[in-house]
Amino acid sequence: LSRYKMTFFLSIQEFLFLCVGERNPTPDTSGLPIRVVPWVSSRRELALYYQAADLFLHAANMENFPTTILEALSCGVPCIATNVGGISEQIVDGMNGFLVK
Repeated sequence: LSRYKMTFFLSIQEFLFLCVGERNPTPDTSGLPIRVVPWVSSRRELALYYQAADLFLHAANMENFPTTILEALSCGVPCIATNVGGISEQIVDGMNGFLVK
């Protein structure tokens, strides 16, 4: 990650949002390219999903110390997460990810 602000001009078609571990997905009405993968019990398979990602998003309103952020970081995936609970103890803003309100 760069410490400098960058502007990207990408269309939404260049993104794929992958939601892994959703047990009861709600129908997507956003029009975004979202794919849902059911619960993954294999740690090796889950690590492959993380390693295939360019970015991990964690948008929680409340959270203690989410393991998913540690899993993503351990697979080398930068994270963008809300600055709530213990997330700021996991993500160093601008170094291994970014914290947002």
